[in-house]
Amino acid sequence: GSAVTLRGQTGRFDFLCPPLNQVTLLGIWGTDIYSDDSPICVAALHAGAISRGGGVVTIQLLPTPSK
Repeated sequence: GSAVTLRGQTGRFDFLCPPLNQVTLLGIWGTDIYSDDSPICVAALHAGAISRGGGVVTIQLLPTPSK
C-alpha cells in the first residue's frame, strides 16, 4: 500500500513489508523522498532500506512543500 490514506498527517509510521521477490521497481515517484502515492515497500526496496526478502520499514511523512 501507499501512504495516501495518511495524507495530511506528519510523523513516523512503521510498516511490515512482505517478501518482494516478484516486484518491479515501477510506480514509485521520487528518490530519497517519495510521493505519498508510491508503494511504501517498493520505495523502501528502491531506497535500499529493505531487501527483496522484506522487513520492517519506518517512513516519515513530511508536510507538503509550499509552492
